[in-house]
Amino acid sequence: MKLFLDIFEKIFSVILPNDYLDFLKNLNGIEFNGFIIYGIDKDLLSIKTNNHINGLIEFNTIFYENEHQKRYIFLGENNTSWYVYDIKLGVYFELDNTSGTKINKFSNFKDMLKSFI
Repeated sequence: MKLFLDIFEKIFSVILPNDYLDFLKNLNGIEFNGFIIYGIDKDLLSIKTNNHINGLIEFNTIFYENEHQKRYIFLGENNTSWYVYDIKLGVYFELDNTSGTKINKFSNFKDMLKSFI
């Protein structure tokens, strides 16, 4: 995980929130019933897997093509929403993936994850 964290910080100049990192220590992302939480990019895993992984670095690189979206770390998505961490506010949000409008606010990653279920 150290290599992943070093690369993420170097590319995006931001440190990932601890509660999301705790999640990654137990489960490398989720893809369930149309909901996706990004994990450690497959090519940065110390143990190789054949499972599909939606990589955090890969997807944030795409999202960061839009300057306005650089205020967030994109952690997941579904068909209608993005799930993000607002870097300056230290808060998690659900955003409408068409307009970017804030739909829900979560005080921590666990509460955001519960909204998936």
